[in-house]
Amino acid sequence: MKPNIFDIATKELSQDAFITWLLAFADNDNQQYDKELNLCAKEFVSMLIKKQIPNFNDPILTVEAERQWKNIDIRAKVNGKYLIIIEDKTISSEHSNQLERYKEIAEKWCSENKYETPICIYLKTGNESLSIFNAIKDKR
Repeated sequence: MKPNIFDIATKELSQDAFITWLLAFADNDNQQYDKELNLCAKEFVSMLIKKQIPNFNDPILTVEAERQWKNIDIRAKVNGKYLIIIEDKTISSEHSNQLERYKEIAEKWCSENKYETPICIYLKTGNESLSIFNAIKDKR
């Protein structure tokens, strides 16, 4: 079924909804709706994976994306092999050891489902102090 952003964000558009919608468009089945958007989405998925696997070069064939999986903002299953989790912050910052907890949840799921090590993305828009940014970066 063609991804519809209004199915994802029914009341108001949000950053999470847009990212989830874009990830969903990377699935091969969605080429039929918009080839250029599908290619853009595939590049986005590849870019996210390359953040942890620099030599990643697999074609993107299947993508299942959803919001709010086990309190994690965004989850995408790629090619039945890779799991991308995204913690998306617009106003607030990382707190309560969220990133460590979410990484543990994703690692457990990947182990149980025979996926590669999860791709963990922290996405912050707006202002983030350099010291907080570096502390988060060091946790990877």
